[in-house]
Amino acid sequence: MANISSIPIELTQRIMIETLAASLAPGDAPLPLPEKFPLLFTQISTAWRNISLNTPQLWAAIKMDKDTKHVPAQVIVQWASRAETLPLTIVLDEWRQQRGAQLLSASMQFCGRWQYIHLRLDFDAFTALVAHNGSFPLLQNLMLSMTSRLDLRAFPDLSVETASPIWQQLTTLQMEVHDELEGLAALQRCINLQELHLALIVHRQTLPSMAPILLPALRFLDNMGMTILPFVTAPNLVHLGLWGPGFGPASEMEQLLHDLRELVTRSSCTITRLMFRFPPSVTTVQLQTLLEIMPSVVDLHIVVHFAKLQEISTVLRNNDVLPRLRILRLMYGPRQEASDSSFQPLVDLLQLRRQDAEGRVTLEEFYMNKDPQGHPDEPSVVPATVQAELLALGNQGLRVELDLV
Repeated sequence: MANISSIPIELTQRIMIETLAASLAPGDAPLPLPEKFPLLFTQISTAWRNISLNTPQLWAAIKMDKDTKHVPAQVIVQWASRAETLPLTIVLDEWRQQRGAQLLSASMQFCGRWQYIHLRLDFDAFTALVAHNGSFPLLQNLMLSMTSRLDLRAFPDLSVETASPIWQQLTTLQMEVHDELEGLAALQRCINLQELHLALIVHRQTLPSMAPILLPALRFLDNMGMTILPFVTAPNLVHLGLWGPGFGPASEMEQLLHDLRELVTRSSCTITRLMFRFPPSVTTVQLQTLLEIMPSVVDLHIVVHFAKLQEISTVLRNNDVLPRLRILRLMYGPRQEASDSSFQPLVDLLQLRRQDAEGRVTLEEFYMNKDPQGHPDEPSVVPATVQAELLALGNQGLRVELDLV
């Protein structure tokens, strides 16, 4: 039997790269800890240590957070150097001002190779970025989260007042903005943006009047806070997430429905995935109107209170509402109480939507789970009898997954 040292170097490198990728959650980066990959590779043998240290793909991403609070910031420099010329993924999640500044300063030495950057820092830690007058030629994915108000005008290469190419080259942007004019103006330069997560946090009732911004490549929009629907035109939009205060009083909901209809009309987009929070204030008629605006939806994800299951079921029992619906996902918040009878409309709906009047399969998948922001030790409030009844539908051709623990 061949021993580990007899494996060809190229195969060993491939094993390391695949093992590291398998150890990470989607979109995550490795922690520089000795018990984690890729540092763990350096402890297996002298040969594996040498091979790992000379495999640039292992060192092209790094994450520094509360678990690495004792790891020197200089480690970022070591990893980036080992990655040679590869584009870099750097995640900095550190609220302590001095520590955050140290991490960012070390990362800034390689800003010319930044590709995916997530900065979750205290605002004052951004002094290194504010002082920077270079460029970010490879940057595609930018996520900015700060403890205080974000004013883009403070950043020379991030400011919309400059002609910096950073906005044109971005494909993914996640940002919380407190200055609506500056935040919306930033989008005007994002002509290649494909994915946008924007939290517009303002405390006024009305937003300024401005022409819609054309985002020709945008496919994924998550809108948190105040609605930005009146300010964008997105002909290729397929995913829409609505989580803001627009789902408040009935009057606000009516305005949101108007804005949504206008967005779909002027964009001529085909939205296939819709995610939204369904608060108690939304009426059955408003819900039906919302869904009728987007008849192309295939995947519907609703954050719901059990008290609203009757309204949801009433609307969706009509096969003319979302006629293409194939996937239904329900998420409920913690500490909700419901009886067996509360779920009967849902069970009836699932049985009804499995096939249309001509016997053709329509609804194919159903998922129900708890809000991940709730406490993991809280027991499921879905009665065991209801869980059994829902799972039984899986034997009738409907895929059912319940993640309730």
